[in-house]
Amino acid sequence: MAHEWSTLLTVILQASQLRKLAVGEDHPTVISFDIALYEKVVQLLDARPDLKRTVLPRLGELHVVMAALRAHGTSMENSGIDDAWIEADEYGSATTRQILKCTHYKRALRAHMYSYVVLYEMALEEFFKDNQQLKDVCLKATEGI
Repeated sequence: MAHEWSTLLTVILQASQLRKLAVGEDHPTVISFDIALYEKVVQLLDARPDLKRTVLPRLGELHVVMAALRAHGTSMENSGIDDAWIEADEYGSATTRQILKCTHYKRALRAHMYSYVVLYEMALEEFFKDNQQLKDVCLKATEGI
């Protein structure tokens, strides 16, 4: 199993050997992991100072984005936006929980992007209420695009 210490050590050592063959001794071995394996690899490297200098573990992009979406969902929870999704009949309560906890990646990403666009359009609308002359200038400029 990938989460076992011996398997992780074997993967790291083999990746280091491949790196030595491909680019030489002077470069570190960079390996991407999911969040669970990343945490274990960091512990493993703490126990192996000889590897700590030559191996750079990194969290994979998907897990970085998911962590950011979970953090964003936590800050949005009970803000009213989650209730607006439900009241607008856009998402049900179970789906809203999935979005906020990022247990459904695509749905969470889409919901946060749509919410951002809606909030931006609302802010822009309010701005142009107070600055009508700028609205006309902006609309004229966008006609050429």
